[in-house]
Amino acid sequence: MNKLQKRAWINLGCMAGALLFTVIFLSFAVHVNMEVDVLGSTLSFLVGLTAGVIVAIRILPKENLLDEREKLIAHTAFTYSSYVFIFFMVFTSQGIFFFSSARDKIPVYLPFLLSVSGLFISQLVSFSIVQIWCVKEQQNG
Repeated sequence: MNKLQKRAWINLGCMAGALLFTVIFLSFAVHVNMEVDVLGSTLSFLVGLTAGVIVAIRILPKENLLDEREKLIAHTAFTYSSYVFIFFMVFTSQGIFFFSSARDKIPVYLPFLLSVSGLFISQLVSFSIVQIWCVKEQQNG
């Protein structure tokens, strides 16, 4: 297993954990009819931003350790996962608009859940592409 595959496994695990935490917290918040306060939302935003910056600082210097083949695989996986994310967001947004008949109200947490789901799906696509391409490269030689 090379560095790129290990990083793909770690990214998938982190994203699955974040998705699980989000679903549990959001279902709890909806169940107890929680009011959203400014301090709580700002604090959660800052925690997420700090975690993202720490991950970026730890991963970006390691990009130089990848060879050209691994960089090509990582770039291709990012490109396809971005396409899937955009496709998912556009069609789910249009679906919500048309199925709600443009007059009904939608729950306020639905766009957030769709964006988190889109991120998870794009991460899953990126993980799959990295794993498939690395296996093909190992089989070819």
